[in-house]
Amino acid sequence: TTFYYRYFENLSWCFLNEPPETRYTVCFQSPLFYNITLDERWFFTRAMGIIRSYFMVGFLIGGDINTMSIYSMSLRLLVEGQFFHPGYQMDDIIYTLSAMRATGDRIRIRTIDIPTLSGPTSGFAPLI
Repeated sequence: TTFYYRYFENLSWCFLNEPPETRYTVCFQSPLFYNITLDERWFFTRAMGIIRSYFMVGFLIGGDINTMSIYSMSLRLLVEGQFFHPGYQMDDIIYTLSAMRATGDRIRIRTIDIPTLSGPTSGFAPLI
């Protein structure tokens, strides 16, 4: 994963500009683009990486449906949601459900308007 050099500055800005009554009950997600060495992947992997990026921006973040892979939340929400379950591979959806249970309300997803580059999650991915 490659973070934009001002990612954490932007995350802090988003957190501080969230209204105090909701800042501890939201997750922050930047759009993920699966572009790292995408040109070296099989066609199916390339197509899925592109479709997945569009799906994430258009539906998952836009519809407050689910966080994916790389997301942030307040420490208070992390503690209330009882952290992550070590037995699950898909911790993003499990955490969202745990946080909903802890707060008794839907977890909103706020967009961090900075892209994050990620390698494809299928196929061989050598360390760069």
